[in-house]
Amino acid sequence: MKITSGILVFLLTLFLIGCQAIVPMASLEQDAEAKLFSSDPEWAVLYIWNEPPTSALATVELNGDLIGRGSRGTYFRLKLAPGNYLVESKGGNAIPFVLPISVAAGKQYFVHLEGEFTTSTWNRLTLVGDVSGRAGVTASKMIPSALSDSQLRPLIVNPATSARPLAIGVYFSPEFKNVSLRREKPLFFFSSEPYEIPVGLASQVIFERVLESSFKSVSILSEWPPSSPENTKDMILVPRVTDVNYDHRHKTPTISYQVSVHLPGKGEVASIALNGFASNNTWSGAIVSAATQLIASLDKLPAVATWSKPEPSQNMARPEKSRSLQDLELRPKGVSIVPLLASHDSIQPAKKMQACLEAIVVSNSPYLRLVPESQVRAAAFPWLEAGMTPSQEDLQNLLGQTAIASQLEQLGVRYVLFPKIEYVDNFGGPFFCGAGPGGAGCIGVAGGDQVTRFSVPVWDVATGTMLDAPIAGEKKDVSWIVGYVIPIWHMADTLGEACSEIFKSFAGRIEPRSVESTFVTPAQQIVRGEDSITKKKFGLNIERDSSTSASGSTKILDLVVTIDGGQAGLSKIEATRHAKLLVNDLRKGVKLERTSLGGMSMGKITLQPPVPELIQLALEAKLDAVLERAGITDPQIVHCSIRIFDIKTPMTLLYWDVNTTIELVLRVGNQDRIVTGTATERTYIWPSQEMIERVTIEALQQVSAKAERALIDLFASGQ
Repeated sequence: MKITSGILVFLLTLFLIGCQAIVPMASLEQDAEAKLFSSDPEWAVLYIWNEPPTSALATVELNGDLIGRGSRGTYFRLKLAPGNYLVESKGGNAIPFVLPISVAAGKQYFVHLEGEFTTSTWNRLTLVGDVSGRAGVTASKMIPSALSDSQLRPLIVNPATSARPLAIGVYFSPEFKNVSLRREKPLFFFSSEPYEIPVGLASQVIFERVLESSFKSVSILSEWPPSSPENTKDMILVPRVTDVNYDHRHKTPTISYQVSVHLPGKGEVASIALNGFASNNTWSGAIVSAATQLIASLDKLPAVATWSKPEPSQNMARPEKSRSLQDLELRPKGVSIVPLLASHDSIQPAKKMQACLEAIVVSNSPYLRLVPESQVRAAAFPWLEAGMTPSQEDLQNLLGQTAIASQLEQLGVRYVLFPKIEYVDNFGGPFFCGAGPGGAGCIGVAGGDQVTRFSVPVWDVATGTMLDAPIAGEKKDVSWIVGYVIPIWHMADTLGEACSEIFKSFAGRIEPRSVESTFVTPAQQIVRGEDSITKKKFGLNIERDSSTSASGSTKILDLVVTIDGGQAGLSKIEATRHAKLLVNDLRKGVKLERTSLGGMSMGKITLQPPVPELIQLALEAKLDAVLERAGITDPQIVHCSIRIFDIKTPMTLLYWDVNTTIELVLRVGNQDRIVTGTATERTYIWPSQEMIERVTIEALQQVSAKAERALIDLFASGQ
């Protein structure tokens, strides 16, 4: 029996309709205060309310910073300083949207978010008037922002390097400003409504800020060619957009530009091609990528290069070790994994390599400590953005600058790994599976080679030098699958093999005089060594599960799922003000894994952060808020026992279900409350990392919301 893709979409739509995603809500007092719509003479107020046709979560960002994830009938209220902002939305399969806005003090602004984030690809942000905006907000419930009002800043770019002493003129033509990506919003009875994503206006905003932060002065020209000579400008740039698209395969917007460079009295001296893309699936990321390429290309022009003198290296600028450097040597070694992306084809392999290396770093706590890559990219902005692949020498010149080195020290970074990945997978062939009244089966043969080439420069912040030559190599293997009713297969995992080799080499370099490699089992490699400061013995674990397959010999498809607390709307606090939350994991021998038909394992699932830390993140802020609202200031102890935290992917002949189940026991004094969270999502294709992440986040959000109610009850009962 053949099932068409249309029927599958229809079934999936029925499954999703009516399932309201649970997100942490603001208090009733905060919601009521926001709906007074009071103004502030020194600040602007921005409301963003979500009204998609289904309850799927939409991610909202402001100037690249996560605000939160909202479901149907929810809104955010943000207090902003006057200036320019980029509001962005994305989620599921929807094409991301970007909306440039400029806000003034004392005024209120309303942005309407709508879209289909599950079975379709449309998504739209619209700046609306006060009447419709207030009506939409009044009918919705407030979600607290992941960022405080003090953390929200206008769009200002502060690059790592000092401004070049040149006066630049830029002409943005009407055609440039009006460039947009045209999409269709599906309506009833096969009709549709067109809408446009204003990427031209967003490009102008970002290009202006990047140029203003890179040159002494930047003037926006009102005409081109100018009616009178522009003798006050050292250089004039005339950009135009040549292509705008969205790459569904790699989940990234792509935008291309051609920039004409003119010198007074000499005419056009260069034409620079830019190809922007984003690793974070946002238009702002793609535009920043292109703007960064522009600055790098301009630096190579003689008119700019003569003014670009490199700063003295870190060692020359600071002959003596600062106190922060001394502290850095005594702390657990902070490690950050920052992939260098040459093109949008490298996004997915680089993300998988990054997740693998980060999982190894986490598994080696407390000797190693993971530092988020976003913090390193921000410290060196814009030179590590997507599309920038500096050489080892360029990285050394960049990271050796005093300003950047100081920021990395403050972040507690000791080592930065910069993986450059080239991945080729030629898997293909005639292979079919089907099901009918008489049974199910597969027939055919498919296969192909898989190659991963890697080069990984490693920067040592404490010494201000690279650790020898880049870690480089190549891994090759062949995948195959044969089916005659029952399939057997061997799936190559050259990315995983490369990951193990990279970390093994890195572990050997950080303690070169004492590290030696010891293979304990085929499944686990441990690099043993001695810490040079504390003299404690330690082992760096390189987790690689033993290879298995349907034929009994090949690789497991292990998965690292990173849960972003901010994206999940789970607020992290440094320390509770009134209480101590003690988390105890009661689970024994729990194995999180993906499975196929008959419960056959397809590889383990590793959560990052680990389960106890995720529960701490989900409950701690709620506990603090409950005690503060109740006026309880005496020290309190809350015990939380994890009974169940399980992820399963049961498979049928037609689909996989991804299930996350959580059960906690909260105890205050001698009273207990049970809190549960369950989430399910169905796929007819593959239980992907992104799907497991979504389902786990939804279950955590349920637990967080229910725990707040349980804590209110527990403390009320104890008074």
